[in-house]
Amino acid sequence: MNKMIVNGFGCVALVFLCSFLVPSTKGLGNELKNMSGSDTIIASTTPSAIIVADAGNIPSSESIVMLAKEKEASKNVSLAKTITLREKMFKELHPMSIAFVQAYQQKNEDNLEKIKVKYAPQLTIIDNILLQHELPTNLKYLAVIESELSNSAISHKGAVGPWQFMATTGRLMGLTINRNKDERRNLVKSTHAAAKYLKDLYGHFNDWLLVIAAYNGGASRVDYAIKKSHSDDFWKLQYYLPAESRMHVKKFIATQYVLEATDELVPLLNIQKLTEEELTGTAVINISGKYNAAVIAKSLDMDEATFNAYNPYFNTKVVTSGYDMRLPKDKMELFNKKRHDILYESVQAMINEKKEIIAQENSNTNYPEAISLPKAKAAQADEGGRNSRKKIL
Repeated sequence: MNKMIVNGFGCVALVFLCSFLVPSTKGLGNELKNMSGSDTIIASTTPSAIIVADAGNIPSSESIVMLAKEKEASKNVSLAKTITLREKMFKELHPMSIAFVQAYQQKNEDNLEKIKVKYAPQLTIIDNILLQHELPTNLKYLAVIESELSNSAISHKGAVGPWQFMATTGRLMGLTINRNKDERRNLVKSTHAAAKYLKDLYGHFNDWLLVIAAYNGGASRVDYAIKKSHSDDFWKLQYYLPAESRMHVKKFIATQYVLEATDELVPLLNIQKLTEEELTGTAVINISGKYNAAVIAKSLDMDEATFNAYNPYFNTKVVTSGYDMRLPKDKMELFNKKRHDILYESVQAMINEKKEIIAQENSNTNYPEAISLPKAKAAQADEGGRNSRKKIL
């Protein structure tokens, strides 16, 4: 009996509470009247949460045309910003790379953009692994030029996977490679191995462009180029490297240029503004023709960075519109004496650069030259491979 009284009291309380929560039809009608600003109320059983469009809000034909024009204008502004950004990025390139980058972009941009979209998840995985190893994420573009991120890629020399490891190097970096398993094809494991190898190379060379060259042609070849050129600047020692390794570095730069459409691209040429004191004692001469900044600097026994500081963006402007070249007075006198020889050597440098671009375009090689190791390390890795094969047999 008590239980029934309690249940009855609960039902009464629930009905009483609901009467406060549900608004009356009269109150709702007054609210709609005030919102519409009209005395006309359309009776409907449609829930109040559903909003019915007012015919007065349909845009006119003039409004539609105006919206289309605004959208087109916004698109043009966006395009202008993109063009400006790419021009800015061109100025950040080293002068000796610009001709190659322009040619490479023209031929490969569409394909690179497709790769970026198709393999977006893989690129994210590589980014995260490189960050774990405290490496720059733009090193992912090395995998793009190595294999186009294909796990099944195999070079004519037997390099395998997205990072194109040879078996000796792969084993040395901790990958399992035998008849039953090849971790060079595993994106995660091979990226960890590549990060380890890149970190080792950077510890040796302390320069990322030399690291890219060594990844392609081997550390010993880069060491040889440094010794022969008496320089550890890639742009000065590059011609002591195999052509494939030179092209590999420039392809890496060009791929990064095409796919990195942000201000975060690390400048490859850092030009400092000169002070008034530094400008004192300089002379200016207007020149035009196929002069090359690197050739002029070498001929005048100047550091190339110093020449570029006096003459920013020299190579991009001297051929098309002429250039007011600024040099210390003693260097200017030397330039005037050697002017014809410098021009001849500059033209030869341009011809050689174009030959390399054409050779790269006509190359039948699907993938770059395989990663190689110094003999001692290669022997160590080979020994590990033989041992693993013995176990299988």
